[in-house]
Amino acid sequence: MRILLGCLLLTALLALPVLSLAEAPFVTGFVEGEALKEGTLSGLVWAQDGISLSPGETEGIYTSPELAVQPFEYAILSWNADTPAGASLEAEARFWHREQGAWTPWLSWGTWDRTPKRTSRSSSYELAAISYDTAWVTGDGVRADKLQLRVTLRGEGARLRRLAYTLHDTGVAERPVDAAHQGAVTDGQLAYAQGIRESTIASVMCSAVTTCTQLNLAGEEYLPEEMALMQYDAALNGYGNWSFNMALAGELGYKAYVTYADEEELLRLLDQGRAVGMSVRYSDKPDGGQPYLEGAPMTTDGHLITVRGYEVDGDGRWYLVSDSAAATDEAAFMRYRGSQLMDAWTSRILYVVERKEANSQAIRRVPVALKATDKAGVYALADAPDKAVFLGFTGGARNKPGGGYLAYQLDGQPGTRFDAKAAGDNLVKFPDDVAVDTATLYVMTNTGVTYVARLGK
Repeated sequence: MRILLGCLLLTALLALPVLSLAEAPFVTGFVEGEALKEGTLSGLVWAQDGISLSPGETEGIYTSPELAVQPFEYAILSWNADTPAGASLEAEARFWHREQGAWTPWLSWGTWDRTPKRTSRSSSYELAAISYDTAWVTGDGVRADKLQLRVTLRGEGARLRRLAYTLHDTGVAERPVDAAHQGAVTDGQLAYAQGIRESTIASVMCSAVTTCTQLNLAGEEYLPEEMALMQYDAALNGYGNWSFNMALAGELGYKAYVTYADEEELLRLLDQGRAVGMSVRYSDKPDGGQPYLEGAPMTTDGHLITVRGYEVDGDGRWYLVSDSAAATDEAAFMRYRGSQLMDAWTSRILYVVERKEANSQAIRRVPVALKATDKAGVYALADAPDKAVFLGFTGGARNKPGGGYLAYQLDGQPGTRFDAKAAGDNLVKFPDDVAVDTATLYVMTNTGVTYVARLGK
């Protein structure tokens, strides 16, 4: 979990705003479909499913028209794209600094690809700055009122389906909540406790758990560790890059984006039956140094939770939440008082995962067989590629391509276990008390392949 330097987001279409620009302190826009043809395409071709490299090109650049928008201080970009092995994407924006009457430099959200080398970029200039995933115009009381977007695609198979921007003005009041919001909840029940998962990242994987919860509620069956491996930010050396989390959901075929919001927008999204990720800071004690949230499992200055719905009763509005800071999966189902959660939601950031719109192999599960060896508890991945597992496999999860995590589940037993160890090239050792004939082993790599192994017959 991390603290970002102030920022927040929400929603409007490039051609058709979701919200009247005068109504809210945020706006979110999408450049997609026909709108992608309105920009400049250099080395790129347009099709109904997005823009990709022209035949024979290894790099192409999309530049949007200059977009007039409501005044804003903060901006976040997110994108839905396909970047197969060897391909990458870089998203950038520049802002028209209203007070200075000049364009800022281009600000980069870094290089996105399917390797652990993906990295954000932080930089600071006279008129603007960016920290990991959030950019802002510099100066006291200043605003930007135009922006321009740029995306560079590199490598065979790179395709951009959608570019989203979300803008926030902290000087504009949030809207009152409409009384028509009377309760909604997503289908399905799902919550993970991050503290009982892969021990090397358990304390810092709240964002990955949130994204995984959203996707699995939408019908997927991923493990949170698979999410963490594939949205790791090398510059941050962690998993909390807001843009990268939704970029991964996009790589898995979904329309997904980061947005600033107020409570009215939060309720609108929940009324549509979807779970959203929320950035929070809270304390489990009234004097804990952060906004007090009754029933919270800890005190934190930076965390992500999944909001699955809300209820209204005589005691006000209550939010139904999956909070990975809980001690167990069962305890992670929370019901938080609305007024307190709104105080804890200090960044006003939401993750939104909508419909699945494309097939993707960004995380590919490959079945392989386990074979016993002459060493007790040691099993071989019989038909996997060379060094699918190796000594130091988990130690290389963050920065060594091909590294990753090991996990297994036992038939008829709840939960996921993480005490299997790499014992050599394509060798895995289970604890002595594990009935391996009931185990399903997951070898999750940071290049998007998960080997799923069962004992061979």
